Amino acid sequence: MLTVAGSVIAALAIGYNRRFGWIIGIGVVVVSWFLYALQETVGLPGLSRKWWEPTRLMSLAFSVLFMVVALRELSRHRR
Repeated sequence: MLTVAGSVIAALAIGYNRRFGWIIGIGVVVVSWFLYALQETVGLPGLSRKWWEPTRLMSLAFSVLFMVVALRELSRHRR
């Protein structure tokens, strides 16, 4: 639930052109990557270990794309 709330807050902030939205979004991505790695290594209760499941791979691809865009936006705001 925390990642969902963080995603909504980040999306709203980005929509209003607020820098902190990108930072929150990066935080959500990092937490998601950590939980993915944790699930696939030691496992989490109630979830199966499927490294190559298509929706998981697509989710990872979109999170990498978000990180690229977010880092570009943050670096643009520094100038």
